Amino acid sequence: MTYFPIRPFWNDEWRLIYNLKFKNVSQLWGTLDLLQQCPRFYLTALKGFTSWFDYSYTSLRLPSLLIGMATIPFCFYLRKKIFPDSPLFSYLFILILVSSQTFTDYLVQVKHYNMEIFLCLLALWQFVTLLELGHDEKVNKSNYGLLCFSFLVAPFFSYTYPIVIAPVIAIVILKAIISYKNKQQNKAQLVVQLLPLVIVAASIVIFYFIDVRQLLSDNRMYQSYLKMLGNEKGETHFMADFWNLFALLGSGFVYEIIFGITGIAAFIYGIYRLAASRKRTFTQQDYFKLYAILLVVLTITLIFSGKLLGGVARLTAFTIPSISILIISFFEDMRVKYHYIKPVNSFAAVLFIGLFGNIFTTCIHTFAKEDYNNRITTYWNTSEALKQARLNKIPILFTDGVKGYKINQDAPAPGKISINTITPEQIRGADDLCSEVVLKVNPEFKTWDSVKVYLMPDTKWTNEYINQLPTSVTKVLVGDGTSFRLVSR
Repeated sequence: MTYFPIRPFWNDEWRLIYNLKFKNVSQLWGTLDLLQQCPRFYLTALKGFTSWFDYSYTSLRLPSLLIGMATIPFCFYLRKKIFPDSPLFSYLFILILVSSQTFTDYLVQVKHYNMEIFLCLLALWQFVTLLELGHDEKVNKSNYGLLCFSFLVAPFFSYTYPIVIAPVIAIVILKAIISYKNKQQNKAQLVVQLLPLVIVAASIVIFYFIDVRQLLSDNRMYQSYLKMLGNEKGETHFMADFWNLFALLGSGFVYEIIFGITGIAAFIYGIYRLAASRKRTFTQQDYFKLYAILLVVLTITLIFSGKLLGGVARLTAFTIPSISILIISFFEDMRVKYHYIKPVNSFAAVLFIGLFGNIFTTCIHTFAKEDYNNRITTYWNTSEALKQARLNKIPILFTDGVKGYKINQDAPAPGKISINTITPEQIRGADDLCSEVVLKVNPEFKTWDSVKVYLMPDTKWTNEYINQLPTSVTKVLVGDGTSFRLVSR
């Protein structure tokens, strides 16, 4: 899907690619066009990579795939760290994430959501490393340097990283202070453990002022999301968002119900176990459960306060590992502590089967959607038309069909052709994206040798529209996306 152009771009990708292609680096640090937001350091890095390869299909698809592929072995590594004594159920930690809607849908998309997932795993690795620092008398300098560097850089590549690292900061500071008061750590060890937190706090503050402030002030995008969710009044429904936070780990009606009930039960049980615990010392497993609970509580608080939009899987995907930790811990307790061995094993088997199945069915559904054939045919033919138009120095006369959707061709009378349809309203973020954007973000539309493009209302009155072209135009490629033909005047 990254080398062969078999997955056409879509609405959100069209909008982000437009910014990549037609804004320079300094402009990317300002307000983005077409109702888009993306961490600016990530966007700048993406701009550098894709521009080097002339915004080719592969260069646009590859970064997200590489991040996704790096996420999988990272999951295996963290599974061993977090669940050293749970060899079977711990694989749910990997499967729940890899089969999640956000991971599978955005595996090769020109968006930053896979980076958000990768960095929520990085936060868990940082947590593990900080906990180990509290126990080790000697510090591995290379690992410590890598830890500090990751804290310095990570905030700039994710809008949700400050959320996932917040519980880490709280837990590690509290643990370090208690250990120091109990004389389990000296001042030098305390400084070594807290220095990375000072670095990440400074990075988050800088990130806020140079990037996050723009996101938080983008009310148009927030209202657009509410409208997309069918909420015309601009209101949020907290209970629905609370349910979706857990349910959207699953895919399909049945598994959404299963994960909704299981996730909420595991969350409530985790809080109960934490409140009922009388232990004065925590095991590493206890710290992970505490982290997961705090992150979910923080996320719910942000949703309730309106600071985070719930009900959209990709916007809360950073909670997937934490909810997975709670579910696995819940299963382990039900099996070991309460001896519900057969029911738990049977239920876990259902989850394993469903999660494996979801990975395969997602791949199948990607290419079996009702409109896929029309969209991919449109993409291929439009790409070829743009290439021929550029090589032969001729304009293109096109319809809204280049979006890959079927349009009405039964106009009772000819209309007017249009040029420069990317209006200020479009730039500010109109919900209905104009087809000129779709045409110009196609990899075959080159910024260094652009093609003149004209929009016509339909193909029924093609001859009338050709006559409206400038007299200097003697040849033109005419089409509706699915097909193009060369016409001479």
